[in-house]
Parts: sequence; C-alpha cells; structure tokens
Amino acid sequence: NKKTDYTIDDQVGISGLESVYEDQLKGKKGKEVLSINSSTSRIVSVDETKNPVAGDDLYLTIDAKLQEECYNLLEENLAGVLISRINNSSSAGSKGTNSTDIKIPIYDVYEALYKNNIIDVTHFKSRKASSLEKSTYDKYKNKSKKIVADMKKHLATDYTKGSKDLSDDMNDFLDYFYKQLKDDNIVLVNQVDTSDSVYKKFAKGKTSLSRFLQYAISKQWIDQEKLDIKSGYYTSEEIYKKLLDYGFKKLKDDTGFAKLIYGYLVQHYELSGTDTCLLLMDQKAVKKSKTDYTNLQSGALSPYSYIIKQIKKLEITPGDLGLEPCSGSLVVTDVKTGDVKAMVTYPSYDNNKMANKVDSEYYNKKLIQNSSSPLLNRPTMQEMAPGSTFKVISAVTGMEEGVISPSTHIYDHTVFSDIDHPAKCWSTVSHGDLTVSDAIEVSCNYFFYKVGYMLSGKTSSGNINYPRGIKRLKKYADKFGLTDKSGVEIPEIAPHFATTDAVRAAIGQDTHAYTPAQLSRYVTTVANSGNCYNITLVDKIKNVKGKTVLNNKAKLRNKINIKQSSWDAVHKGMKLVVNGSRSSISFMFKNLKTTVAGKTGTAQQSKFHANHAYFISYAPYKKPKISVTCVIPNGYASSNAAQTARDVYKYYFGKKGSKAGKKVSGSVKMPESSTSHID
Repeated sequence: NKKTDYTIDDQVGISGLESVYEDQLKGKKGKEVLSINSSTSRIVSVDETKNPVAGDDLYLTIDAKLQEECYNLLEENLAGVLISRINNSSSAGSKGTNSTDIKIPIYDVYEALYKNNIIDVTHFKSRKASSLEKSTYDKYKNKSKKIVADMKKHLATDYTKGSKDLSDDMNDFLDYFYKQLKDDNIVLVNQVDTSDSVYKKFAKGKTSLSRFLQYAISKQWIDQEKLDIKSGYYTSEEIYKKLLDYGFKKLKDDTGFAKLIYGYLVQHYELSGTDTCLLLMDQKAVKKSKTDYTNLQSGALSPYSYIIKQIKKLEITPGDLGLEPCSGSLVVTDVKTGDVKAMVTYPSYDNNKMANKVDSEYYNKKLIQNSSSPLLNRPTMQEMAPGSTFKVISAVTGMEEGVISPSTHIYDHTVFSDIDHPAKCWSTVSHGDLTVSDAIEVSCNYFFYKVGYMLSGKTSSGNINYPRGIKRLKKYADKFGLTDKSGVEIPEIAPHFATTDAVRAAIGQDTHAYTPAQLSRYVTTVANSGNCYNITLVDKIKNVKGKTVLNNKAKLRNKINIKQSSWDAVHKGMKLVVNGSRSSISFMFKNLKTTVAGKTGTAQQSKFHANHAYFISYAPYKKPKISVTCVIPNGYASSNAAQTARDVYKYYFGKKGSKAGKKVSGSVKMPESSTSHID
C-alpha cells in the first residue's frame, strides 16, 4: 500500500510479524463527506459515510504459556551458569590461556552494574541523591580530573609511545577518546589508508595516538569543518589543538566515559563492592532489605554473597549484567507439522514501554546501552558455527555416499594426521573402535575427520580433494535445510556453509554459520525422518467477522529419500547421546516421562571467551512430537544447553496444555494448545 494511506496518528507495525502482516492487520479507514457553511463553518449535511473496517486477526502457532515458560527456564539456567562461574576474587581463571575454565571476577560483576545502568550514575549528581551517591560522585570527579590530565600527557604533541608500552587502563581511555572522534566522523575512517606505514605502526601499537592524529591531519583524514576552524591559515599544531579541545569537551559530559571511570574505580578497589551493593538498594534497583543494608555496612554480609543472592532471586538477571553468558535462544517445533510452538530470544524487553509512545529513557539506558543486546532477535538474527551438532549431517553423507556404512568401524587415534595440519579429537584419551552411532554418542572428532577425509578423496596429483568433500557435505546439508533460511515469517539472516576444509567442516568447524531457527528446522527434519518444512509461526488469519481467510500450514520444502539403515543409525546415535552408557548428560534425563534423543555441540570463539553451547533434540524417541533447540552463546559447555532443553521437556510432558490469550482485534494472537502435554 502507498504511504499516503497513513496519517501521523496511525499505528503501524514496524518490526516482526506486525510489520510482515501490516496489510492484513491495519484494516480500512472510514470516510465522511461533509457540506460546510462557508460563513459559519457549521456542518450543513453529511453527504457520504463509509464505515471503517477493522483489520484481520493473526493467530500464531506459538503456545503462549510454553513460550513464557521457555523464557523463564532459559533465564534461570543462564543465572545458574553465571553463579557457578563468578569468582570471589580478581582471577579470571584460564581466560587468555584457554577457554575451558574461564571465571568471572566479582569485580567484573560490580563494574557491569554501572556499565549496564542497573546503577544509574547520572543520578549521583541529582538533588535527590543519597549521601552515598554524592560521596561516590565526589570520588568520580577527583579521579576523572587525574585521568584526563594523564590522557592529555599521552596526547601531547611530542608523545611517541604506542599502546604496546602503555597500561591497559590508559589504552582503554585513549581508545575511547579515539572512538568518539570516529563516531562523530571527525576521523574520516573511510578515507584512512590502512596500508599506510604510519597507520600500520599505530594499529600495531608501535606509535602513539598523538603521532597518528597529527599525521592524519597532514593526510586530510580529519574533517576540519567540524572543529570550528574558521577561514584563515592554521598550522598543523593549531588544528591538532582544536582536535584535542573537541575530544575532551565531548568527554566532559559523556556517560560512557563516566562509566569507564567508575569501572576503573571498581577494578582498582577505590569503589568498594559494599558501596556498590548499598547503591543498588539506595536507587531501588533491587528490593531494599534493612537487614542486608545493615549487615553489608557492618561487614556481617559480604558483597559477593549479597550479589549471588540477588542473581539467584533474579533480582539481578543475566540480561541485566551483560556478562558471558547473558543470552540464548530456545526454539520448539511440532515435528509432524513444522509449526513453531515457541521461539524465545533472551534477553528480551518490555513491549509496553515501546508501544504507542516510546519510553526514551528505557530505550536508551536499558536497551541501546545494554551490552547484552536485548533488541537482537537471536533465533533468526544470530548465526554461529554449529559445532558437533553438524555431525549428524556428516554421518548421513558418509553413509549415503558409500564411504562408510552403519557397521563400519573406525579406531580413534585422537590425532588425525592424514592431512598437512593434523587435527585433534576433543578428548586426549581414545574413544576406541567406533561405529557411526557410537561416534555420534561420544561425539568423536577423529571419526568424523576420517569421514570428511574419505568424502574428499584425492585429486589426480595425489592431493586431498577438499572441494569434492565440501560439495558432498553441502548436498546433504541442503536436504536438511541448512543452505537457506528456515522459513519463519520474520526477518532472518542467511546461513553460511563451509567453503574450504572438508575434514574440519565434517565436525562443524571451518566457516559454517547457522541461526538457531535453521538448526531447529534441521533437527525437526531428523526427528520426522525426512520431511523438511519451511517452519512457520502463522496458524491462521481471521477477518473481523470471525471467518478464516487463511488457514496456514508449513510448506514442505523437500522430502529426503535416504536408506532406512542411515536413518536408524543416526537416530540410534542421537538416542545414545542422551541415554547411552557413555553419555555425559544421561543423568539429567533419567526422571523424565519421555525418552529424548539429541546431539550436543560446542564451538570455540577464542581463548578469551567461553565456548558456545548447543543442544538439538526431539522427543519422544519412538514417536516424536516436538523438537527443542537450545543455543547459549559463551555457555561454557553443551551440558548447560542440554539441561535447559531437559527442563523444557520436563514442563511440556508434565503439564497440560495452555489456554489462548485474550482476543484483541487487529492483534497477534496466541492460540489454544491443541494437545495436552502428556506423553
């Protein structure tokens, strides 16, 4: 429809389903044609009346109570992971060395309270500020003066030391200064020649920001018009002084810079954990307890214990803190139909504060400035390497292409050395002699390296034919829907398939990247043995009279025809992942009322971040009803994703179905659950 159909007072769907189905939801406007007396401006007659027509109602496949429960379960499990990793010291564990045992120093938690506006530093200078807030602000002002003075020394015309020779703290402050200049387009990033020798020295920390900025002026990489430079001749030194004046003026009232200084005070023990906890209660960021307040002041209650208690109660949530892990996705589908029963992104936000008139303070402080990115719809807009969840594809490819059979045995030598750059299994102890089902159970990298190697074969010159291996893997990945978007009716980014190393691609490494929704379609297809749907969020559309104008069903994208023995092998392997004698997660699922099959996965980001955690699954094993996909970025271990999925199954197969939400005309509806949640 044309933009002229709308007036300034109209409500318009600008994101998600309300945007996609705007034409159906908006309805049609009414009209009145009036005759007006030109001298009195009174209405003489109503010549024509056309009544408005309400918009259609959109009904979703989403089970409202399941959606809510999934959100709560994901939040609770993330909080549990955080609590297990918060360290009552300044130690970050193995961070920087490896990703296996990274800890979260309690001081990072204190700093996050300021950084993510749980404690509002702008309120410290309010007339209504508490005495503690005022004294904290005094600490900030004194420290700010000293830090700015030190920054000016490091930005002096003749200062030459690069970032390699500076403290981490000073680098943080100078980086922020430089970022402000880039964000304001003072430094014209697009014009900077990154191949220039001076720039390279600066980027490598071998020359100072001062030297680089002065050089940038000489190369005209600086927008001088924004520096209040009037007509006339200015020397390079005068322009540089104007640049510094601009930058420091920006920092003076910049909240982000203020938070950086509060973080410095925390990390250098100049702003105590006790004061931080008291500030939480002063600002009513958490429920105030007189007992806790007194005990914190006297030392009877440690700030560490107080913070842990608040996270346990979810008075402070993972989404509030923005520390890793602070986010996740849960997608639940009906495997028989391709309907999405729940699609959860965490953290989310309060829709009521974004409807009609946007709460600007909430939007800026709680959404835009939150490091956990609550505006990101993770199930469709966050893609990551799938890790070992991809091994089911490799298993099917290997069997269907004839390089292995369900009964093939491969011995795990832990290091696969048939390639130029040997690849290691995740375990340093051999898994022994394995069939494909066994290899899925223990997630043996060596087994699937070998499959990727055999799928590639050799070229005529005797080299490994990686393109052939990639092509064969992609052929079967496509059958399971991993080469395009999932089908859901909201914006989604396209997947990326591995391109170079078929050996590592076979275990979910190389350049694979998928959204949780795409992984959900994949496991839905595995669960129903071959019906690959374009999964859907839309159940039906009804007009204002209650007549169904669209009875939607998920479209069958393709049907997979592979040997029954291949299906049996992967299904058996996925059952063993959850229930086998060598399963690392079987204890979690013992008391469920149903048998779950699944595949765990982890993917490494770097030695400075915890691994991503995955679990794709379905249940009941013999006659699958639903699939559950859980993805936790930086979730440490796949068991954390598996535990979250376990809790979803526990709820789903232990409770009766939910009822529909209230009907509101022209709105998105949550449908009645069509079946009881009992196996």
